[in-house]
Amino acid sequence: MAIMTLALLPVLLVMLLMLALAICVAVFVYKDAVSRGMPGILWAAVALLVPGLVGLLIYLVVRGNYSALRCAACGGPVKEQYMVCPHCGAKLRQTCPHCGRPLEAGWQCCAGCGQPVPADSTQEPAVVPASAPSSRWLWVVLGIAAAVLVLFVLALALLLFINTAV
Repeated sequence: MAIMTLALLPVLLVMLLMLALAICVAVFVYKDAVSRGMPGILWAAVALLVPGLVGLLIYLVVRGNYSALRCAACGGPVKEQYMVCPHCGAKLRQTCPHCGRPLEAGWQCCAGCGQPVPADSTQEPAVVPASAPSSRWLWVVLGIAAAVLVLFVLALALLLFINTAV
């Protein structure tokens, strides 16, 4: 009986590690999807339920169409190449007063027309990286899951110790 239990220990440990990896992937996908304005629960479920990390690969391919940038004025999702926010009309990038082409922060002259950039037109853009909403409850759930896994391993070790002592 003790030999059979010892033989199952590596299998159980591998299964626990696979479960921990799946949970980590689901948490990553959830947080990244929410920061990009995608349904986080749905994508976390896809990443968790599709076997062999194929769900993660599907998510990584699909997420390329969603921006992780937000308008500083309204919080709507925007892409890097947008000049104005399509949701509220806020100006996202500065333009050259001479030719109207977009300017990058810190430029002294326009790359399009070569004219010097006036000092007042070198403001910071109104685009901010998206931040995921507070996920305190997610860390609580992960902590509980980790505690359950630790208790399971300890109970298994105790069971092995009792079987070998008898």
